[in-house]
Amino acid sequence: MNKLQSVLSRYGVATAAVAIALLIEIAQPWTQAQSPFLLFLVAVLVSVWYGGRNAGLWATGLAAVLKTVLLSLAEPVDNWLSVPVGLGLFLIIGGLVSVIASPQGRGLSSVEADLKESDERFRVTFEQAAVGLAHVGLDGSWLRVNRRLCDIVGYSAAELQQRTFQDITFADDLATDLTYLQQLLDGQRSTYAMEKRYVHEAGHLVWINLTVSLVRDRRGQPKYFISVIEDIRDRKQAQAELIESEARFRRAFVGAPFPIIIYAEDGEVLQISHGWTDLSGYALAEIPTIDDWTEKAYGSRKGLVREHIRQLFEADQAVDEGEFVIQTRDGSTRTWQFSSAPLGQLGDGRKLVISMASDVTALKRAGLKMQRFNEVLEQRVTERTALFKTANQELQAFSYSVSHDLRAPLRAMQGFSQALLEDYAAQLDDLGQDYAKRIFKAAAQMDQLISDLLAYGRLGRAQVKLQPLNLEALVQEVIQSLGLSAHSSQAQVEMQSPLPTVQGNYRIAYQVMTNLIDNGVKFVSPGVQPKLQIWAEEKPDCVRLWIADNGIGILPEHRQRIFDVFERLHGVEAYPGTGIGLAIVRRGVRRMGGNVGVELNPEQGSRFWVEFPRSTIAKIE
Repeated sequence: MNKLQSVLSRYGVATAAVAIALLIEIAQPWTQAQSPFLLFLVAVLVSVWYGGRNAGLWATGLAAVLKTVLLSLAEPVDNWLSVPVGLGLFLIIGGLVSVIASPQGRGLSSVEADLKESDERFRVTFEQAAVGLAHVGLDGSWLRVNRRLCDIVGYSAAELQQRTFQDITFADDLATDLTYLQQLLDGQRSTYAMEKRYVHEAGHLVWINLTVSLVRDRRGQPKYFISVIEDIRDRKQAQAELIESEARFRRAFVGAPFPIIIYAEDGEVLQISHGWTDLSGYALAEIPTIDDWTEKAYGSRKGLVREHIRQLFEADQAVDEGEFVIQTRDGSTRTWQFSSAPLGQLGDGRKLVISMASDVTALKRAGLKMQRFNEVLEQRVTERTALFKTANQELQAFSYSVSHDLRAPLRAMQGFSQALLEDYAAQLDDLGQDYAKRIFKAAAQMDQLISDLLAYGRLGRAQVKLQPLNLEALVQEVIQSLGLSAHSSQAQVEMQSPLPTVQGNYRIAYQVMTNLIDNGVKFVSPGVQPKLQIWAEEKPDCVRLWIADNGIGILPEHRQRIFDVFERLHGVEAYPGTGIGLAIVRRGVRRMGGNVGVELNPEQGSRFWVEFPRSTIAKIE
């Protein structure tokens, strides 16, 4: 559209120039007589000057046509040959003028186009710039503003142009801004930049970075200011958060209850925590450098410590340095465990290291106490072990004595009493025979008691080796050894097969099962046939074997007593026994890592249970 308008403009001017020349010639006939083509040549020159070569050629052709028409309407001339010659010369001269004069015309047209294009580029750049742009009058009025500036301050362009920059500048920043402006006007500065705050249309403050330069005219007089306004709210917010973060870090660092120090490679101590000063007793003013610290804290060892610290600046990762003994301000010693890490560089290039320590003085002292305690304890254990070995040897000797020396008289009593009953029964009356029987029975009871005591003692001393144990085979063997079966007239035993494999010791488990099954058969009311039920219950971590009987039962208050040595709930006359059988059961089960207990049978009698560890073979299966 702009190009079409330009073309129409150039050709319109050429046409108008020719038309004016024609009108003048018609109105002033004398011009035709003096110089028939002069006015038209002027029109061609005007056309070339304004519209260029093509416009000049257009004017030349148009003038030739109109001149021909005009001559045809005029009175006849004496020499008609002069008309074509004149038109030819006019066409030649007009063409030459168009060609020769066109460079200037084209140049002017190109400059104008370039100026227009440059102006358009400037306008687009000004309006669409990512920062605020403005032309500001010498009095502070907004002459021209772009869209970004309006977005920053919240005002429209029309609203801004009714105000000055002073109106929207925060009061605390205005004096500095005006000072810089005056320096621009005085020629002391060519430009200036500053951070300032505008008051947003909504009332809040907006941080901006302002860059201003002064435009002067050809005589050097100030015309207006060019201002570039950058919105730095996000940067200011980030700076504020960073400052707050640094403040929090500093508070956390200084207030830390454990020792922390930051120092440079030239030895300058930059920061130190309260934990450091509180535990060491030295204030920062007393140890401004690492050399001062090592002098006071390490004394004669300072050289080694300084060399160690020097090497820390060559490390590229955290270093666990171990324990160091330091001397505090009051002369006491403390043990600190150090760790250090590189912390970058200062602006002047000096490397930084941060060192942290934990005071392990109390822990070390506790460790020494524990070491001494362990030494005393080991000594006591050694002494007690020796005593235990001695006591065990004496117990073994006593067991041997009981097994041999005490049983010898018992065997003699049994032998002589049996001989009296067999060889001299006829010479003894009923009372004598009763005495002999009592002696024989008491000796047998005493022999069984000794056997049970020896078995109980062996369970406490013997090494117990556990291995997979087939419960079903073991229980069947015990039942057969006691002469029992499911259809026995003496007692009935029902076993729910199969019983699982457990972890146990065959010899101990055999004795445990023998005692429990034998008790179930023995402790029944007179005239009642013993009935036993045996089954297993598998649990997550063990197997519980149940032995239920129809016996005389056990009261709840006696369920723990019956597992103690020599605990009997009934007299020997009613139910024979030594009172050690269940004690042997409990000790044996516990030596195998299990447990034993008893419950009331809901029907009649008691239900004993024994827990065995699960077999590793069963777990694998």
